[in-house]
Amino acid sequence: MCLKHVPPVTLPATAEQCWMRGCSSQRPSTQDRPEEASAPAPPPSAVLEAAGVQICAWEGCNSPARPNSKYCSRKCSNKNARKRFRARKREQAA
Repeated sequence: MCLKHVPPVTLPATAEQCWMRGCSSQRPSTQDRPEEASAPAPPPSAVLEAAGVQICAWEGCNSPARPNSKYCSRKCSNKNARKRFRARKREQAA
C-alpha cells in the first residue's frame, strides 16, 4: 500500500489510501500494478540423477544434495528427523 509505512494486519487489502495520518500515498489501480513474477520451475529430479548428482532424501524436495550429505539443507534434515521421531512415537504408543 504505502512504501513508507507498514500497514497493520487488521487493515483490509482493499484499502485505497495509507492508514498513517497525514500520508497522501495511494494504492495504484489494479491495471497499473506490476504482475508478480512467477518462480521458475525447479529442475526435474531425473535430469539431476542423469547428471550424477544425488537428490535430497526428503520426499518433497528435488534439490541437489550437499556434498557429503544426503540432504540439500539443514531444514530438510530436520524435517526428516521430526518425521522419524513422530513415527517412532506412534509405534511405541500402539
